[in-house]
Order: sequence, then C-alpha cells, then structure tokens
Amino acid sequence: MGLMGRKSRQSPFSLPSKKEFQRFEKRNIGGPTRKDFRVQLVGSLACRWNGRAADVFARTYVKKKGRDRCPFEHEDLAACFKVHLRTLKNQYERIKAGSNKTRADAAERHSTSARRTRRQGIAQRRGQVLAAYEELRDIACHLDKLGAEGMSGDESDHSGGHRRYVVRKLNWRSDEVTRVLRILDALVLVSHWTSDGRPRPGKFPHVRIDSNRVENREPVRNLPRNFYQPEWLDTLDKYERQELKIRKPVELKLPPGIEHAQIQECIGPA
Repeated sequence: MGLMGRKSRQSPFSLPSKKEFQRFEKRNIGGPTRKDFRVQLVGSLACRWNGRAADVFARTYVKKKGRDRCPFEHEDLAACFKVHLRTLKNQYERIKAGSNKTRADAAERHSTSARRTRRQGIAQRRGQVLAAYEELRDIACHLDKLGAEGMSGDESDHSGGHRRYVVRKLNWRSDEVTRVLRILDALVLVSHWTSDGRPRPGKFPHVRIDSNRVENREPVRNLPRNFYQPEWLDTLDKYERQELKIRKPVELKLPPGIEHAQIQECIGPA
C-alpha cells in the first residue's frame, strides 16, 4: 500500500530495528526515506522517526500530485499522516496477535502429535513384552485391545534440567489394568539390561513420573467390564453404557514369577 509496499491491510509491516531506531533518535543517522519507507509502530507514535516519516510522506504526495495542483499544504499532509499512524498501529497489533495465535496453535498441534506418538510407542513396547513372555499369552489378547488410545497420556516437564514426562491418568481405566500395565513397563525396562547388569544397545524408554493429574479422554469401547473404573461407570447413564458395548470381565492374573521382587523395584506409572 503506497510507500510501505503493502498490498492490503492484512499484509505484514516492516519496522525499523531497535538499533536503527535508536541511532536515528539519538544521532539523527538513517531514518525513513522514500525508497526505504518504514514507520515505528512499537511504543509511542510521537517519535522523531515517525516525524520524519510524516515529512517524507508529505513531500512525496506533493511531488506526485504536482505542487501547483496539490490542494493541501505540506504541514496539513504531515499532520494527517500522524493521525493515520494510529490506524496503522491497530492493523499491526491485529496482525501480530493473529500471528501469535497461529504459532500457539501450531505448537499445540505439535505437542498433541508428540503425545500421540509417545502413547503409540508405549503400546508397542508393552505389546512386545506380552508377545515375548509365554506366561503372558493368556492376558495378551485382552490387553492388546486397549491400543494406543488406552494408554495414559503425559506432559513434558523440564524442571531440574532433565526432560521427563508427568503422567495424566485416564479417568475411565481401572486400577486393576493400570497395575498390570506397570508390571509390563517394568519388564520393558528389565529387557534393556543383560543378565550381568550391562545396558543393551538401543534407546531406553522415556522417564514417566506418576501424578494426580487426570485426563478425560474418550474411552476405548468393547472392553471387558473390569477394564473400566467402577466409579467412572457409575457416572454413566443407560445409553452411555450401551455405547461402550461392555464385555464380561476377564481374569488378569499374572503367573508366578512375573511379579518378582526385582521387577517390583522397577515399576513406574502406567
């Protein structure tokens, strides 16, 4: 749009850098010109920089119209431009707010995608443990139905200079299932060490810290009754229960030896 080279009101503004602005304000070096016309829309509009911009605008307008045909005085044109700066500042702030929202939305999408990827990784590792232990085959067919959506979510936490993840418990999943999943996580961790206590090659699971945070995510349907928290089921009406298509309870008994004391020491949040 004119001297600033903007095509519309939605076009971004090119503002002077802090260094350029201060150099002109303090030493009168640089500043806006007809070929490099920029205004200062951060802070006070009544600055020397914008005063020079108003003067450049007035001179350019008179030159374009022709001095003899221009009905306005130079001072009047400069004054009008200074008033117009308020409109430009409003446009700039709206564009900036929209840009910040866009960045925030993109960050949230990235965070959501990362949490989904971590849930998928957790489900995959637990599934690998279920397949690796012959003793767990009887419960594997039931636990596999949880899928990634049946895994607790988490939030990244960088306190103390270390990245860790704070667990958000699923409001609908039963404590019985959570206990079994924690044991599977312990088995995953144990599998990363050799019998003589040396770490195996490969990336270790990320650290997940238990918490009281709860996530009200959509429940997985078509699961055995004891996969759902009884208190949560009590909050549902008849139609919501029908939508779940609850199956009859199954036994989630772990075979002897799986809950060994060494395993128990490794158990973390599910």
